[in-house]
Formats: sequence, structure tokens, C-alpha cells
Amino acid sequence: MANKGLDITKEPLKDEQFEKIRTKMNSVDKLTDIYRAYKLIAYTGMHSRVLFPFDYNDDKTHIKEYNLHTSKDGKGRDVLVWDRPKKKGAKAFTEVLHHPEIDFDVDEFVKEIRSRASKYKRSTNYAHKLIKEVGEKIKVYDMSPLTLRHTLAVKLVKGGMNRNVVCDTLNIAPTTLRTYARLLTEDRHDEYAEAMGMGA
Repeated sequence: MANKGLDITKEPLKDEQFEKIRTKMNSVDKLTDIYRAYKLIAYTGMHSRVLFPFDYNDDKTHIKEYNLHTSKDGKGRDVLVWDRPKKKGAKAFTEVLHHPEIDFDVDEFVKEIRSRASKYKRSTNYAHKLIKEVGEKIKVYDMSPLTLRHTLAVKLVKGGMNRNVVCDTLNIAPTTLRTYARLLTEDRHDEYAEAMGMGA
């Protein structure tokens, strides 16, 4: 059961849940939308609006392009680059290392998937449909793109990444990260006990 006031569709997955999904998704056809949308969101933390920037209203298409594309960083490493929703100027720029799990041509996928998402009034609805299907594979029936986004944020903090850097990289509000990082309380208690010589 979700904590009071907390939307479970945004709750980060537990480590074992994420591993179950990763295992199951690696057996899915790599050319499917569900496989590629899952990989992009799970391993970059991008908001679904970046991948699906279309809205439809009164037969008029409203597009906010976030310029999602592949590039190279200063050290010649592959990166994914996009502009952040709701940000302007220099703060809009996002650059994330290309994770090996993203094992397909991102630029080509973006072109393909947007054409299929156009049948939805809001193309982000297609993202929710795809990620909901991912969750159903491990009996998490109300999973959303934000579930994967927040899972990555918590995973990065657990891996030792500075929380401010996580917020800046993924464009996540500090208050949001604090809300979900409560899941790390037990880890913090273990570290405290070790530091104070209190044993396990």
C-alpha cells in the first residue's frame, strides 16, 4: 500500500523489482516500442514529454520540441542530449552518458515512435501505456514513466552520486528526491551504525 499522500504510480521500484524487469525486458524483441521506450526512460531518467512532445487539441497539433538526439561529450563519449521541459536558456540543456543498455539507434527510434504515438490525443498517453505494460510483467499494475525516472534517481544516490548533481542531471526537484530518498533510510542507519562502531 502506498503511504498517505504519495502517488504509488510515481514510487521508485525496489532493487529486486528493477532487476526482475531488466531480466524480463532483455528477452523482449529489441525492435518493439515497449523495449526501447523502457530502456530510454529507465537509463536516462528523461521525462516522457521529451520522447513524446505532441498534444492534440481541436485537430491542431501542438508541438514543443525538446531536441532529443545523440552526440559526443568533451571526452568523446556517446551521450544523449535534450532540452528540459519547463526550463529555459542554459538550464534547459541536459546531457546524459549513453548507457550500454540502450542498445539501439536512438535517433531512428525517435522518428519511428512519434509517428505511432500520433493516434493518441496526448502522445504521453502512449508512453504511459507502454510503461504500464512493462510493470504488468512483474505484477506492478500502475507503473508509469515517473516510476522509472524516480527509480533511477534513487539508484544514483545509492550509488554515491551527490544529490544535488542527481537533481541537476535529471531535472528533479530536491523536495521530490527527498520524498523518494526516504527509501534509503535503512541504508543510512547501516552506515551510521558502522561509522559509530555499533555493528550491524
